[in-house]
Amino acid sequence: MNIDKRRFDELIDTILEFEGDALVDNGSSSFLSLMAYMIEGDTIEQLREGGKNVIFHAVIVGGIGRDETLRSLAAPVGQAKSPTAGRVKIPHLLTA
Repeated sequence: MNIDKRRFDELIDTILEFEGDALVDNGSSSFLSLMAYMIEGDTIEQLREGGKNVIFHAVIVGGIGRDETLRSLAAPVGQAKSPTAGRVKIPHLLTA
């Protein structure tokens, strides 16, 4: 799935202007594309500089998609320049 870059940039601008918390639930079909675009545009740092605390919540399932999901999640988490960057909470793992 391709990201509509203009609309995503508008979303980020709206979040930066908003005085509260914001949640973006993009779903699994656009996860990889969205993560790639966020890394390319340094979106995490842009949000942090705007005073936003960035939290990723991703469902990690087993099977053929697991490794790719973990790699895709690791890239933006590693990009965050914060003392708490890279902390991952996994309350439980279910295996088949």
